[in-house]
Amino acid sequence: MLNRNKKVLCVNLGYCSGCVYYANSIIRNLTLEKEVWISNSCIEPYEFAEQKLKVAPGKLNFLWQSLLFLPWYSLKLFILILLHKYDSVIVFGPHGWDFIFLMLFRLCHRKAYYVVHDGIMHAGDDDIVHQKLLVLAMRIASNHIFLSHYVQALVTDKLCISKPYVVIPHGIISYSNNREPICEYKKKPVLLMIGGISYYKGINLLIESLPLLNFDSIGEIIIAGSFAVNVPQPDISKYTKVRIVNKYLSSEEFDAFVRKSDFILMPYLEATQSGVAAVSIGYAKPAIVTKVGAMEEQFGTAAYYMKSITSIDLANAIHYAISDPQKYIKIRSELKDKCDELSWSSLSQKLSEYICDK
Repeated sequence: MLNRNKKVLCVNLGYCSGCVYYANSIIRNLTLEKEVWISNSCIEPYEFAEQKLKVAPGKLNFLWQSLLFLPWYSLKLFILILLHKYDSVIVFGPHGWDFIFLMLFRLCHRKAYYVVHDGIMHAGDDDIVHQKLLVLAMRIASNHIFLSHYVQALVTDKLCISKPYVVIPHGIISYSNNREPICEYKKKPVLLMIGGISYYKGINLLIESLPLLNFDSIGEIIIAGSFAVNVPQPDISKYTKVRIVNKYLSSEEFDAFVRKSDFILMPYLEATQSGVAAVSIGYAKPAIVTKVGAMEEQFGTAAYYMKSITSIDLANAIHYAISDPQKYIKIRSELKDKCDELSWSSLSQKLSEYICDK
């Protein structure tokens, strides 16, 4: 018999992006008795959190808040664990405090589940301190929750960390209930790169491919999302059909851009799993993507794959994708099927059962 009376503490100290969307969606649908602690700086917070911790982004904030607030939170949690308020914890990473919450539960001989998105930070996003804290958290946790088998293998092979684990893939991301007809295809489609624009997402590859594209067959190319501090905004002044929106997108803005688009551009230089792939699936917008990380694990055959990571192959993949309406309709149909498979209720049910069995 599954014991669904176990009380689980869910900790999510993220601020924004797909990691927070994943955490919120899993927590909402967990069938276990739970309590939720989140950051008070979260842009899209879980609505019914019992505790909002004083945590804000930035290295200086991390330092002074670790000195001022973390000892109090740690003491409070330690007492609550000793009073048997919680049976286990799920920490939705990554954050520099993750290892503290995991360690307190391990010291009290409780299960400590850690959600590992990447394991090894992406090129351009890597930070030695955060990487070390991430590795420390993975080593302390009693169990891992991965989003893909690719990341599980990466952590085992590259970091030599092996713990009992379960794979709970990224469910769909959609801010809209509107569903467009599968048969719809524009003669001049809109191509979209969306989300945080980091180096590893291949923004340079996209810019290098622009001179190779036939814009007579393209309605518009939109690059929407805030650029990382180490990624300069490119000069696109000579391309009238290319638009950059360099800002953090609200849910409404994000939804509007995706619904306007016909293809999602994902010329990633590297990847684990991807929240943008979950967007492609959630909105049934076919992606043009490189075969890196867990992209094939997420998409299966429901994507247009580049032959290699070059600007020429990106341009070729775009031309191929926009020239075959029947292929486009077929892939959209496959994405809609995947959308049904990756519902958050079924994913959370799988996680609930995994925790109840332990």
